[in-house]
Amino acid sequence: ARLPKMAADDAVRFLADQLGYGKYLDKNGMDRTKLAVLEMLGAQEPTPRHLLRRLEKLRSIIQNHENPPGCRFLLSTIHSAKGLEYDRVILLDVLDGILPAKPELCCRTPGETQQYEEDRRLFYVAMTRARQQLVLFDCAAERSTFVDEVLSGLPGHRTRHDAEPAGRRTPPPAARAPLPPVDVDSITAVANGSQVMHMLTVIIVGLAMGSTVIIGHAVGADNMRDAEAAIGNTVTLFMAVSLGFTAVLVAAVRPLVGLIGVPAEAVPGTVQYLTICFIGIPFITAYNIISSVFRGLGDSKSPMYFIAVACAANIALDILFIGPMALGPVGAALGTTLSQTLSVIVALFGIRRHKTGLRLSRQNFRPRKGMLGRILKIGLPVAVQDGCIQVAFIIITIIANHRGLIDSAAVGIVEKIISAMFIVPSSMLATVSALSSQNLGAGTPERAAQTLKYAAMIATGYGIAVVLVIELVAEPLLGCFTTDAAVVLMGCQYIRGYIVDTIFAGIHFSFTGYFAACGKSYIGFLHNIIAIVLVRVPGSYLASRLFAGTLLPMGLAAPAGSLLSVMICVAAYRWMKRRGTLYTAA
Repeated sequence: ARLPKMAADDAVRFLADQLGYGKYLDKNGMDRTKLAVLEMLGAQEPTPRHLLRRLEKLRSIIQNHENPPGCRFLLSTIHSAKGLEYDRVILLDVLDGILPAKPELCCRTPGETQQYEEDRRLFYVAMTRARQQLVLFDCAAERSTFVDEVLSGLPGHRTRHDAEPAGRRTPPPAARAPLPPVDVDSITAVANGSQVMHMLTVIIVGLAMGSTVIIGHAVGADNMRDAEAAIGNTVTLFMAVSLGFTAVLVAAVRPLVGLIGVPAEAVPGTVQYLTICFIGIPFITAYNIISSVFRGLGDSKSPMYFIAVACAANIALDILFIGPMALGPVGAALGTTLSQTLSVIVALFGIRRHKTGLRLSRQNFRPRKGMLGRILKIGLPVAVQDGCIQVAFIIITIIANHRGLIDSAAVGIVEKIISAMFIVPSSMLATVSALSSQNLGAGTPERAAQTLKYAAMIATGYGIAVVLVIELVAEPLLGCFTTDAAVVLMGCQYIRGYIVDTIFAGIHFSFTGYFAACGKSYIGFLHNIIAIVLVRVPGSYLASRLFAGTLLPMGLAAPAGSLLSVMICVAAYRWMKRRGTLYTAA
């Protein structure tokens, strides 16, 4: 009854001292400085009710950015500034005990260490909001771990507490060059758009697996007529699929961007990126048709040359479009689409010069129900499984998007790096399927089993090497993609967990290719779906909810899922080998 009648500042002191709220904060190691702020605000209000109204008004101003016209000064929390940039940023109270709440050397429990890492991340977020000038306020009489850490890299800097006489303050350092603007929005746009395009690409590659296996069986059995029919029907099927994809996706690009939860700042760039890439789907499809034919014929070098041309062209065009021309996500999309087009042109020239012994006629391109059924029987489960894997990755991206722009950009960059690191493990699927198909078609199943064995060994050795390298060079590697220190910090946490997946993924990719060659591509579909439903997606979601200050546990969800896939593949292989059903023809 007394509390509503008190002066507002007296009511705050009463809550802290008489009702035990201050002791509660101390007991739980929580910050009491906000009580002093509440007292100062309360001194300007007659009653606690007026103070509550004042706090509600302040919260509304911060959340909704309700700035008066011509406002030259904005008071904001660090959390509210995420994703925003300002010409000048002034960061107050960068002092040990405030920011960070407790220095690293004083942390004694995992919770305190986690809080320190969260404070460090917030500090980096705050610093990287500045476009032109950054001002850090500290105090000569108090230690500032974060400020000393930042200034220690400046020429001639000496630690204040070791080098300064008592009572004296080092003059401020000379003005430095403005901080370069960090376009996190564009990074997030391209990262999200790339996830969608990668999903479409792996679906097409999965369908093409059916063609590779059928052609491989025909070549191994020296049945060129069957190989010609498979190639012709592959072209007909895939071009129809690609045109359908293009029409539907271009029309649905905006709802699709909304569905995957792209942060609002990155939506325009994502729409532009995907629209251009969707228009280029027929060229992506054409490249994969040609590559599947060459692999089925036992030639894996030619597709490597074609993709090398595309990569070199993509890098050069990205540098031109994103650098001097400053086209942002549009430039990235144009670079990707034009480079794929160039690779198709080179591949067509390669086909004309390649002596395949095949003679394609118009009749080969007419759809044949039996041939299309054989291609889809193998290719469709692989396409669905790869599509589901990419859907899982997109769900993980959505989870990261809801954590904010910084985490979304970090996850997006890491996904691009992982895509490059996975070239070797994922290539094992196509390699094992092509070689095993030819061996099975030629009646030598023992050589197919050897192909699986050596592919798994190569993939495992590669994965271990990549893990060791990434653990050592994570920071400079992430720094190649962005100058935003907060994005680099979160990205390093994510990639150090995720990169372990390169060890296990190559093994289950090898098994999947082998099962496809045996006409049992459904096994690859099953083990991937089980891993996604039981581990990858729920693991990422729970890690995001339980570990808000770090992305490391989210990264570990991927290798955990792949480990389950490996266990299922090994069990299925041994079970069917004992029963004698392993080498059923496709």
